Amino acid sequence: MSISERNKKLAQAFQFSSADLTINKQGGIAESQQATVEKFRKGRRISLVAFAVTAGLFFLGLIGVGISTLFNQGDNAIRYAIMGALGFVILALAGSSVNFYLRSRELLSGQVSLAEGAARPIETAAGEYGIAYFVKIGNKKLQLKSQAEHDAFDEGENYRLYFVKGYPLSVILSAEAY
Repeated sequence: MSISERNKKLAQAFQFSSADLTINKQGGIAESQQATVEKFRKGRRISLVAFAVTAGLFFLGLIGVGISTLFNQGDNAIRYAIMGALGFVILALAGSSVNFYLRSRELLSGQVSLAEGAARPIETAAGEYGIAYFVKIGNKKLQLKSQAEHDAFDEGENYRLYFVKGYPLSVILSAEAY
């Protein structure tokens, strides 16, 4: 299959235009792609706010138990244990939040990344959920949304893939054969 035929197949599978591809090559996100990227960003922001609210609620519980310890004389061993558990949960939530944020930075900032090299389309059985589709381009392995996207890549052929890195899914903007 010729390079132009492979590029046409990629454009259909990932629904981008040649103008979108040109903008992606320059490190930008085309206007037609903004809605998709913004949908992923919104999900990240909501998740980060949920982390913060949950940690805040646990912190309020910690303060409440701490105050009750001050006003109740006697054996407070159970209250100290509860405070320790709440503190541990808060630290775990904080660590998870930081990890989630660090894995989401490129998505939140809209930084376009490039994967380049020979393609290796991969199908993986996902148990009762069906089949998960991936493509490995160079040293990057990206999950695909559909079989059509998977089938747009020919094994061993060279491609450039423009995407916004996210976790666990990256937003694939466009691709080209070369």
